[in-house]
Amino acid sequence: MYTDAYATYNLSDVGVNYFKAKLSLDSAYLQGDYGSSTIQFLADNRVLYSKALTRSTGIVNVGVQIPSKTQEFKILVKQKEGGKGYHHVVL
Repeated sequence: MYTDAYATYNLSDVGVNYFKAKLSLDSAYLQGDYGSSTIQFLADNRVLYSKALTRSTGIVNVGVQIPSKTQEFKILVKQKEGGKGYHHVVL
């Protein structure tokens, strides 16, 4: 089974042009089969960044330029369920 988790931000008239974060998998969900997780950052439904997260990924520093006049910025986590459930992504 697949599932998506997301957060959407309205950037119209805000003037935001850069997003910076640290991301990783929650260390409590690294042992065993928790499926797979991919994180994406989108600007007006255009992918700016995409990364598959694994047990060995560690903490990743991410910085993405947000194009001018972007109306909507979305953080999307795509997950495939493993035998023990799902990963937890920390952002």
